[in-house]
Amino acid sequence: MRPTLPLAVCVVLGCLGSAPAAEPNKDVKALRDAVVKAETAGSKAKAYRALFEKVGKAGLPDLMKDDDTGLALQAAWEVHQKMKKAVTDEEKKKGDVLDPEEMKKFVAFLAKRTKAPVPEWWAENISDGGTFLLDEGRGRPKFRKSKSGVYVAERAELEEAKETFVYTVGKRSIEFPKDTFENALSWRCEYTGIVGEKRSVIVQLNDDSGFTLAGFEGKGGKAKWKVEGWGVGGPLARTGIHPYWADVVEKDGNLYVFETGCHGMSLQAFDVATGKCAFRFCTEYWYQDRGNWSIK
Repeated sequence: MRPTLPLAVCVVLGCLGSAPAAEPNKDVKALRDAVVKAETAGSKAKAYRALFEKVGKAGLPDLMKDDDTGLALQAAWEVHQKMKKAVTDEEKKKGDVLDPEEMKKFVAFLAKRTKAPVPEWWAENISDGGTFLLDEGRGRPKFRKSKSGVYVAERAELEEAKETFVYTVGKRSIEFPKDTFENALSWRCEYTGIVGEKRSVIVQLNDDSGFTLAGFEGKGGKAKWKVEGWGVGGPLARTGIHPYWADVVEKDGNLYVFETGCHGMSLQAFDVATGKCAFRFCTEYWYQDRGNWSIK
């Protein structure tokens, strides 16, 4: 006859046996928190890699529901990032590409989750399974040469005064000191932004280092805040060898910066009043060796 263990012993053994099962969830939470707290592109990408490799493909759908919008978007990107084998002659010229239908599902998820008005050119470039480089004939935001000599968003103007610049959109203008941005009139820079009755944001696009945002109150003067975005451009972007473009859209107090460049595509959101980043998403994790990750 099999001996019966005392009840107390059974309880202890049962607890010991269940302990390891709780560890994975604890580890995932710690890795998830590391992603949210990361403050640089490199540390953010490293944290994403640790988290996604830990949960694997099976765990990604749950992360799409996360309270952190950036994390939810990156998880959705991994879920929908599926390759389509080239079949037609036109497709074979490009080689295997991301499945366009899956990309459209991703854009739909992004729009619903962020409530951001997604520019048509950005959706087109990510949804058609392309390489994220804006080839001739594909959509892109429109820029024009301003009176100051640098390029600005199509409906904007940038004029140079003695000690200031004046940025105008429609009938509204914002005046700010020349030293607000470094290398303000460099051929590598372009400008876009929003000009409102109470608050304005000017965005300097720089193909070497991404972009800088300066937020103003009223009609100008010293910037109330200034932050650096995590760009996906690269050297020589304006030459056409490695195209880099960006567009901005405002909604409900957030400024959404949509980018595409030689290092992927991205979307970053900033509070218009404070400059605080609400979330960040990048297809290539800010060029942090995504090709060597192993998400099984």
